[in-house]
Amino acid sequence: MNRGFSVLEAVLACALFSLVGLCLFGMLQFGFRSFAIGGQRMGSQAEQETILARLRADLEFTTVASIRTAEGGPRNIVVPLSVGPANEPRHILSCCTLTNWNDKKSYDSNSGLPNWDRYLVYQANLSAEGTLYRLELDPSAIVNDEGWANFTSYVSAYPNQPPATGVLVGGARVVRRQVLTSHLLAFEVTKSSDDLILRTVLYGKGSRTPVSGSQRSQVFETKARISVRNRSH
Repeated sequence: MNRGFSVLEAVLACALFSLVGLCLFGMLQFGFRSFAIGGQRMGSQAEQETILARLRADLEFTTVASIRTAEGGPRNIVVPLSVGPANEPRHILSCCTLTNWNDKKSYDSNSGLPNWDRYLVYQANLSAEGTLYRLELDPSAIVNDEGWANFTSYVSAYPNQPPATGVLVGGARVVRRQVLTSHLLAFEVTKSSDDLILRTVLYGKGSRTPVSGSQRSQVFETKARISVRNRSH
């Protein structure tokens, strides 16, 4: 004679299915989180490589003498999602460059050295979700290959945020303003002989977890040494 499940057996079966379901859900959540972190890491690494390539292309061919650096204005940064230390350095950098590197008229016929005609400025703003800008400035006078004489005035006028395109500052007009990243925690430049030591720290926001709804974040730090090739006239 067949009989149905007892109450105890039904409870045990439900408990077993619940346990198996929780295990499967936990594995699924772990896999989802690992995938999201991996994608976040790849995206941040690609962004850092793009920034480093841009910096290397600009700074390898300038002159050490033209490079000026300063730290941004007073800051009280609340780091996004508490993923890194507050008050990380966010520098402002200026150097000489050329409008057109492929134009033969941009080089001295005797020495072969560039006839500098433009200034570059890299500047990190001081908001919590930091942005790194690259500015090109056309001067009204001949570019000094020993550095932008009005760089100190620029830093005093714009310590926290760079000027907009078209603004005239320190005898030079901003003709281009690019955003290199909007996930910046630190941008630091130091000199070592004829080399530059660059340090960037980016953060990446993670996906919200299905259970808690919290948003995880990671920090990615890159250091690089750039050798400056040119010299002053």
